[in-house]
Amino acid sequence: MNLFKNISLPILLIISLISKAQNSDDVLYKYMDSTSAIFMNFNIESNSNAMTNELLNKYIDNYYISDIVKDNAKEKLSDINRLGIDIEASAIYYHRPEKWKQKEMGYYLGIKDRYQFDLKFTADLFKLFFYGNKQFENNNAKLSDSRLYYTRFQQFEFGIIKKIGNSVFNFGIGINKGQQNQTLNIERSNLFTSEGGEYINFDLKYKYRYTDSTRNSYGDINGIGAFTDLYFSHKFKNSVISISAKDIGFIVWSESSYHIENENQWHFDGINVNDIIHIADNSFNSLSKDSVRKNILGIPEKGNYITMLPATININYCYNFSGNKWSIETGLRQKFFIYYLPLIYLSPVYRLTNNFIIKGTVSYGGYGNLNAGIDLSKIFRNGFYLRAGSNYINGLILPGNNSGQGAYISIGKAF
Repeated sequence: MNLFKNISLPILLIISLISKAQNSDDVLYKYMDSTSAIFMNFNIESNSNAMTNELLNKYIDNYYISDIVKDNAKEKLSDINRLGIDIEASAIYYHRPEKWKQKEMGYYLGIKDRYQFDLKFTADLFKLFFYGNKQFENNNAKLSDSRLYYTRFQQFEFGIIKKIGNSVFNFGIGINKGQQNQTLNIERSNLFTSEGGEYINFDLKYKYRYTDSTRNSYGDINGIGAFTDLYFSHKFKNSVISISAKDIGFIVWSESSYHIENENQWHFDGINVNDIIHIADNSFNSLSKDSVRKNILGIPEKGNYITMLPATININYCYNFSGNKWSIETGLRQKFFIYYLPLIYLSPVYRLTNNFIIKGTVSYGGYGNLNAGIDLSKIFRNGFYLRAGSNYINGLILPGNNSGQGAYISIGKAF
């Protein structure tokens, strides 16, 4: 009995819809006798064109960052840079009712927990943050056109999968439950430091929107929205082409959220201390963090706002060589509403057996530059499915010189 043929459709099709890794789509067309499947998926990844893994990990873990580590990242800086972090955990249940078997159709229910962080930053912003403003003496630090997008949300989805001839269609709709969000758009900002540091001039125009920080636990509902997922693939004699669109949707954040839109110019030339003995009586004692923040950043106002999900379009082409042992995949992926460059990838695929597939991947673009990965998938005789891999093997081996890291794992069971 060919188990690969029997269980590939429900597991590998739906995994191809939720996984961040590139997939071999030829297995989607093998007929499946099982009526149900359930599986779980976890993916974590970060990537950047400049921020090395060593620097990012030390910063997140609050470890000491040496000048050598900072200098390695500084050498990679462009005028405009990008950093992205994605974490996703999901569970999917697939079922094909008895009366749908002849129609080769099934449905699935899914729940996902999502974390997305996107940062667009100038080279000067990086230098100012990690080195201070002394290096900009008698010069402007250019901070304009920097952006931050962070959101934590959950998704609940219902979808239909339908096979017609050599084509497979998927349509899913769902609800977004917003947990946390921050969006920052610095439209214009320059920091001038005078010679000798006698004064600084700060020019800032920005928009900042964020949810209530006191209500950010998993059960809190700070926003609500909707989304849809679409998928189409067609099998030719020796090849398969597929097109997918994910996370086409939005979240409306609640009335308890805040927004600031401010434009300001600030000149600071120090504080006069007339009596060092009675320093507490000097005028700077009246200053506070709140007063400085309000004068420079503005006063937040309550109200709802809308954010779009970072929608993803993926186009994949897979060619099967004679003997069906080797395949080659190539594709293009693009995310919208965030600072993400088109990602292209090339993946040689080798079928060690019908139930064991090994795949390598070389990719360029997205949040980062050149990366290499490996993917292993195995179907066991008891119907279990296991898949694991990473798109950033080079980053795991040399974290000080590379900027991508992450791994994913999928576990499934057909009934």
